[in-house]
Amino acid sequence: MSKQVSYEEFLEKLAGLLRTHTSMLETKSLIDIPNYDSLGRIEVAMLIEENFGLLLSQDELSRLNTARDLFGYVSTE
Repeated sequence: MSKQVSYEEFLEKLAGLLRTHTSMLETKSLIDIPNYDSLGRIEVAMLIEENFGLLLSQDELSRLNTARDLFGYVSTE
């Protein structure tokens, strides 16, 4: 990982990217976020690559259902 961030910082980055509120990310599955469509998933994968140096395939991304799942993935890799 290129940089350690807190869960709150991660939520802020993800919320900005998906143009939603952090509270939505904390309470909903990613697929329930309107901007988490096919383009949104690609943007999330790019965000993770740019900020954490991790390549995340679409298959891996599809198994991560919540923002907390995503954070858990990037913080343990």
